Amino acid sequence: MIFQISLLSHPLFTSMLSVIFGGIIGSFANMLIYRLPHNRNILFPGSFCPKCNTRLLVKNLIPILSFLLQKGKCNACKKPIGSRYFIVELIYVGLTFFYLNPVSILFLNHQFFIFSCICIVLFFTDLTHFILPFYLNCSLSVLGVLMAFPLDDIISYLLPTLLFIAILSGLRLLFNYIYKKDTFGIGDIILLAGFSFNWGWVISLSSFYFASILGGLFCIFLLITKRKNRLDYIAFGPFLMLGFYISYFFKPLILDLLF
Repeated sequence: MIFQISLLSHPLFTSMLSVIFGGIIGSFANMLIYRLPHNRNILFPGSFCPKCNTRLLVKNLIPILSFLLQKGKCNACKKPIGSRYFIVELIYVGLTFFYLNPVSILFLNHQFFIFSCICIVLFFTDLTHFILPFYLNCSLSVLGVLMAFPLDDIISYLLPTLLFIAILSGLRLLFNYIYKKDTFGIGDIILLAGFSFNWGWVISLSSFYFASILGGLFCIFLLITKRKNRLDYIAFGPFLMLGFYISYFFKPLILDLLF
């Protein structure tokens, strides 16, 4: 264990591992982001260009590097690949670096790493396709239950979470009745439940609070710039996840303000 930490303490070694493994995870995440909303098999067929359906070769699948060498275009049809693929891979490289870096506050925090890997996929699927894949969304709650169970904390997480979900469901029904449309989806409630099972109801409530502020400001911006009208649908899931990370990293300050 000491030898492993000694290796990881070397910045170059940590960076290399992060680029390799983070890039691989990011490449897999990009596949999920594209295939899950379209109900496609995640194993077959192999990777292909979504524009021309050309099967991708190994040289086209090297995370980050292939995008740069191909200048963001498909080798076959020369159409843009989309910057999202590159951005997602970079995010996973950064996440993996903080996970493997001994001086990071996230060093070998397995729960946070797995949780964030799932959240990134959910973030971009909702942002791009306005959907939070059900089973992947529910996996956050499963992760929270599995991580809490060995610590005998499952009851302390379960009861407040169920109460929180019940309140949110009631608010959803009320707002839907008032505005005569679906105000926020069931998927958002499941996502908040995942936050609560993993990190407690305070973090989940705080995430909802910050998401409402960020989402509201973003909607005002879109209305002012006339990019959206008042009845257009805006994905709320990405704002919930942004709210979570604000709440997670500023938890001591938030607890002081609330209590």
